Amino acid sequence: MNADFSADRAAADAVLDLAFAESKADETELILTSQDLALSRITHNVIHENLVERDQSLNIRAVVGNRVGIASTNELDRDG
Repeated sequence: MNADFSADRAAADAVLDLAFAESKADETELILTSQDLALSRITHNVIHENLVERDQSLNIRAVVGNRVGIASTNELDRDG
């Protein structure tokens, strides 16, 4: 999913709703983050390489009884 969560609250809610629906744990905590990263490489006072990347990830903490498990993914479709 390549939605911009900072601009599209409905897309973020859809990811979180799906993750909550799939959880069978006693307690579930979800943290959805999105960040833009940029890097420019300069040589001889000229930009010769410009890189931009958007990374979105979901961190999950699940509690079942006295056991705690954590997982994270940046594949935010149903399979991920």
